Amino acid sequence: MDPTVKRKYIAQFRNAHRGLLLVLVFTLVNLLLMIVQANLYFLFSASMPIFTLAFFQGMASAAENDAIVVMGFIAAFVLTVPYFIFWLLGKRHRVLMLVAMILFSADTLLLVGLIVLTVLASTFSPSNILDVVFHAFVLFYLINGTVAWAKLRGENLNDLNMNVGAFNTAAMPPPNANAAADAQSVPLSMRTITVARKKALVGAAVKTNICIDGAVVATFKNGQSGSFAVDSRPHNLCATTGMTGAMSNVIQIDASENDAKFLLSMKMSGNGMLILTPDESCK
Repeated sequence: MDPTVKRKYIAQFRNAHRGLLLVLVFTLVNLLLMIVQANLYFLFSASMPIFTLAFFQGMASAAENDAIVVMGFIAAFVLTVPYFIFWLLGKRHRVLMLVAMILFSADTLLLVGLIVLTVLASTFSPSNILDVVFHAFVLFYLINGTVAWAKLRGENLNDLNMNVGAFNTAAMPPPNANAAADAQSVPLSMRTITVARKKALVGAAVKTNICIDGAVVATFKNGQSGSFAVDSRPHNLCATTGMTGAMSNVIQIDASENDAKFLLSMKMSGNGMLILTPDESCK
């Protein structure tokens, strides 16, 4: 598989893996908030454990027996354990991403079904819509993660354990061998590589790392630019994101090139697609 495509799917898988952690943490937090009756609720939570505890709390209130609440919390906690297992073992046993997607899909259907019942019972609350929206958001990432798992089957995924902000030099093609030989036959001179990140709404909050020959030389925010002095030998240029691990296309800068300027843009996709292109206005 092409290294850039492989890295894209790895990023999709990792985003889904982080999504599982969000679901786990916020579900546990919401269960604790329900126990202390804090009247506070966080989104990104699985519905089944929450509804289970609410059901037991209703029984405890009717029977005036607090022990039933403890039983409900245990039952809700047990329903949360699978998300912990999926997150803990997900990288080693990637098929668990498929199981997690199926479980959360069932959780989403349960939520939608209960909302339909509240509509029929005239007890519908507009806040329920936010639950559905955020369930759909998490489900989107889990589906992307499952697709990535299917695409990466049989691939060596040691990169899943890499530092997100680091650049995988193995994914970079070697510079042109003939150009390198030509560069060694003449004295080295200096030139400037300029990269300008387009200011755009898409990915505005995401920082991007500028990498030359596998080393991060700068981190850009939305709309930033910078120039870097390099020698006249061949170099590889690319960009990565510290948040998702997405990597742009790799630009091979030959030894024969003088100063060069490139534009960096981000397109909306499952993991945020970075694209480096030569700045034609400089020619």
